[in-house]
Amino acid sequence: MTTNLSTSQYSFEWSDINGVIAGETGNSYLATVPGQYSVQVTNLATNCSNIENATIVPSLAPSAAYSSETTYFDADQEVVITVEPPGDYLYQLDSGPFQTSEFLCSTAFRNPYCDC
Repeated sequence: MTTNLSTSQYSFEWSDINGVIAGETGNSYLATVPGQYSVQVTNLATNCSNIENATIVPSLAPSAAYSSETTYFDADQEVVITVEPPGDYLYQLDSGPFQTSEFLCSTAFRNPYCDC
């Protein structure tokens, strides 16, 4: 879970059903077990704060994954990943950033008009 907020402008306090998670004061938290989580964010300049909640649900590991690719000479190089069972997964092409979309575009020869 990430807030996408600056640690120089905000403070963070992460909690789960057991209370405040000791030592977790960064702008993101990696939940390792399913459950209810919250983060209290405080603006350091105004001291105003807000609490946001998130529920992490278990996800099955994929039992199968299939890929389909465009041909080498296609203008828009794309790989599409199909995972079984369907669910919420993260995808990554080579060492690029993780993404939630199963449509992966090559950045080496990317066409600027490619929508993926």
